Amino acid sequence: MKKSKSVIIFIVFLVVIVLITSFIFVFQRDKTDRVLNMYNKIKDSQNFTFTMEEVNSETQYKISISQRGTDTNIDMQTANEHTSTLIVEGHVYFIMHDEQEYYTYDSDNTDGDIILGGLKDISDKEYIHGTEEIFGKSYYYEEFEDISTFMILLDLNEDSKVKTRFYFDGDEIAYIKNIVSDNGEEQEELLKVTLEYSVDDSLFEIPSEYAEM
Repeated sequence: MKKSKSVIIFIVFLVVIVLITSFIFVFQRDKTDRVLNMYNKIKDSQNFTFTMEEVNSETQYKISISQRGTDTNIDMQTANEHTSTLIVEGHVYFIMHDEQEYYTYDSDNTDGDIILGGLKDISDKEYIHGTEEIFGKSYYYEEFEDISTFMILLDLNEDSKVKTRFYFDGDEIAYIKNIVSDNGEEQEELLKVTLEYSVDDSLFEIPSEYAEM
């Protein structure tokens, strides 16, 4: 009888070990460092275009950051305005497309690595992960705290707490959600995101018909 009990206890112990091992395996498998992988892929690429667009149709705000080597184009579009900031070989050009005009600035300290800089800060941070449904489809996300690089319209003050979620469709970035908490109140913005490892070379040239101011 004692031998039978010992066998049962041993079997139960094995089952518990298997369950714990399976849980750890699933947890590690699901936590796939997709933001870090995205950062490394962008870093290794000479050309990329990172676009974020506010999902709220009333806002109509879109920003595209295109990088070709050390050259950067930051293109911003709203319902009322279309501008670009072009950084090429130490020169900065602020372009107003609606007026077909541009201003030129000289700067040796302008850093166009906005996306890489933001992701570099993230790469060493701890994060939580999970899944969330957006417009009827489930997405895997990784959530980081105290990151404001990818915010577009939300307001911040020194007491604000910020969380940023990166949503993936497979290995491809699909959305970013910024969540700001301040004095018990919470604001959110959801951005549709596309990432392409290519650029349009015309983005790094000022149209010949534009006038310098």
